[in-house]
Amino acid sequence: MANTKFVKKIETKLSFKNYFDEVRVGDFIKVGMKIEDGLKKRIQFFEATVIAKKNANSKNCLILRQLIQGIRVERILFLDSPLVSQIHILRAFKARQSKIYFYRNRSKKNTRLKQRLI
Repeated sequence: MANTKFVKKIETKLSFKNYFDEVRVGDFIKVGMKIEDGLKKRIQFFEATVIAKKNANSKNCLILRQLIQGIRVERILFLDSPLVSQIHILRAFKARQSKIYFYRNRSKKNTRLKQRLI
């Protein structure tokens, strides 16, 4: 028991990113990832839709779906990763389900959601 309390105490001190509570399923977000190109370090942004959120203590992650040159790609984004520099919510949408995996089989026109105010 003492170990679990100790671990939770450390996790709360180290979790300076509170993105997980702000982002909801269905939101269209912009994520900044740190990338090293040889000797240069830069931040590369990409935009994607959140199709799922998973919560496991310190291993909070988002499953994102994006369209890259006409190809649909899914990414798993761990929020405690040092590669994630920033997350911005571009548009907030209302989803009725907690995980919208059924969007994988739909066309772009059929994946529209009702927009909610931020």
